[in-house]
Amino acid sequence: GGAKQQGFKTYIKITAVDRQGVLADVSALLLGMHVAMHAVSAKELRSGSCTINLTISVENIEHLKNICQKLDRIPGVYRVERTNG
Repeated sequence: GGAKQQGFKTYIKITAVDRQGVLADVSALLLGMHVAMHAVSAKELRSGSCTINLTISVENIEHLKNICQKLDRIPGVYRVERTNG
């Protein structure tokens, strides 16, 4: 049938400079791309950095790559990686 592909859930870990608004920027980007967020947790690190762990739904691997590239362009973000949750 012509059912739309559901896609899959994936986990992403972002490492960024711990600045005000970095989490808001990440959320706004995902919202703007119509990406469903299932879970978010942010943690401050001693080094002045923070990690943001996301559980999101993506359509396919290309969609995931596109999202990661855009997240990587957010000011202060220096690492975006896919994790196993």
